[in-house]
Formats: sequence, C-alpha cells, structure tokens
Amino acid sequence: MKLTESEKYFFEVYYPHEFHHGGVGNKDIESILKKDGYIPIRLPERFKPINFMIRLIAMASWVWKIKSNSLVAFQFPVYPRMFRILLYLLAKKKVNLLVILSDIDGLKTDNQQLLKKELKLLKLCTHFVVHGGTMERWLLENLSEARTAKIARLGPFDFLATPYQENRVLQPSICFAGNLSKSGFLVHLPQSECINYHLYGEDPPKGCLDNTRIHYHGVYNPYGLPSVINGSFGLIWDGEGANGPSGAIGNYQQYIFPHKLSLYILAGMPVIGPDFGGSAEFIRSMGIGWLINSLEELPELLPSIDEISYQHVRKNILSLQQEIYRGEHLTGAINKLIRT
Repeated sequence: MKLTESEKYFFEVYYPHEFHHGGVGNKDIESILKKDGYIPIRLPERFKPINFMIRLIAMASWVWKIKSNSLVAFQFPVYPRMFRILLYLLAKKKVNLLVILSDIDGLKTDNQQLLKKELKLLKLCTHFVVHGGTMERWLLENLSEARTAKIARLGPFDFLATPYQENRVLQPSICFAGNLSKSGFLVHLPQSECINYHLYGEDPPKGCLDNTRIHYHGVYNPYGLPSVINGSFGLIWDGEGANGPSGAIGNYQQYIFPHKLSLYILAGMPVIGPDFGGSAEFIRSMGIGWLINSLEELPELLPSIDEISYQHVRKNILSLQQEIYRGEHLTGAINKLIRT
C-alpha cells in the first residue's frame, strides 16, 4: 500500500493533555504518528452544548475530506463516542482502518458485554498493531475478520523520554512504578531482610506501606522518571495476588506488554516479570531479565544473581534504549503493515 502524506491520518485524542501514568504511552503514539507524516483528525472539545453541533459538522467534514483507500490510524479503546461513529462512517466509505491496540478493556475487566461491543468495532479494521504473540493469538481466536487482516507486533511501547545511561550496581533492591491503586499485590511483597522495594506512583494500596522494606517515593513527571528511579531491578506484576495470574487484572497480564517495561529499559534496569505474562517471550529471547511465577520466589532469586550475569543483562537492556526513545517500534510495525 503506497500512500502519500495527504492520505495518512490519525485520531488525535490525547494531545495536549498531561498524564502521570496510563496516557503517557498513548500521547507518545500520537507524537510518533505526527512525526511520520500522519495528519491529525481533531474534533472540538465538548465544553458547551453548542459544541455538539460544531463537533458534528467537523466529523462530517472529515468524512467528506478523507478519500476511499486512505489510511486512518487510531488507538484502541476509542473513548469519545463521536470518534466511534466516525469509524463506522469511514468503514462504509472503504477507508483502511489501522488500529493500535493499546488496551482491550473488556478483556482487562473480564466484562463480556463490553468485550462484545469492542469486538464489533474491531471488525471494521483492516490493519492491526498488537502488543505481542499472545495478544495476536487471542485476536485471531476471537475475531474471524482478523484472519484476513494484516497484523504486526509492536513489542515494548515506545517511550519518548531521555534514557538513563549511568551505571547501575547489583543490589537486592526492586523498583515498581505505575498506578499503585490497582496493584493490590503490593501488600503481599515478601518482607525479606535481603530486599528493599522502591515504589513510584499515586495511591499505594492500604497496608502496603506497613512493610518496613518498602520505600515510597511519590509521584514524578513520567518523562523524568527513568533518570530518578532507584533500584537494581524493575518489577513487572499486576493484580491482587502474589502467586500466578490473580483476578481480571492479573489475568490480563498474559496478553500485554506493560508500559513500565519500556520505563525500566530506558532506566537501564533489568526486569523481573511473570513467566506467564505477555512480555515473557520477549524478555526471555532478548535476555533482559528474569521470569518468575510467584513473588515468593524473590528472596531466593535475588541472591542467586551474580555481578557478571547482571551486567550482561544490563548490556542487553541498554541496546534497546535508542529504539524505544526514538519511537522506532511503532514506526517499524506500521511500515511492515503498509508495505506488504
């Protein structure tokens, strides 16, 4: 598919809003698409009743302007209702719809009714960018239309923050950063004398700070975080429990590459993640960390890692920093889709 810049568009939803977590990756995706020559599709904000009519007129003008066989990229989920309507209208016009699957809320929350609605919208798409192999397999099993669509894997999210390239030394210290309020497992971190934990983010779950080995550092600007976080290892885990996938959020780990993986890579920090996680195959093949099935394995794992092994993994981590910092993962995945 050969396209000129006038035939490539994307839904601009997240710019210019600021985020402490969650929307950071979405905002960077929009920045990369704009850099790569995609024209932003914007609709006026909805602060006043009259703006509804203005948004409606703007939507109609985009439908008229965008030609058949053009390419429109968008991130999923699509929260603004008028953007969802716009997708149906563009699909009827035979516009190629490229979806970047940032999240799948119905799968994330185990809400089957929501998932059916999401799949209905995804049926419109001709091109898919998924996190990795497990998400691709899930998509092919649950959406028959995906079997004739083009699919590319993103891998770790791009993160347009400055990489931290100073040395990190091997110590029994673990960092966890993100939306702490949904990370109930933090109350179950092993209270071992040989491990220190460093938490970054909002709203640590009640009771987790009773663990004397946990040091809470609060909230930082996400783009400065790679240079300030403490620890020798970055922890990838989610859900309520310490053993295996627990609850809807814990189960969702099996399908995704969490944005914090990119944060740890930019921080030059080897990762410890779930062997059942969606990013496990990548972590193993790239040699950038260690995989576990239970947080109870941490007190035994950390003392078993020597300096030579640690620095070897750090070298592999550092080799990925520039790809993520420059936005090469998304650009590469989309180019793979539209050039084949």
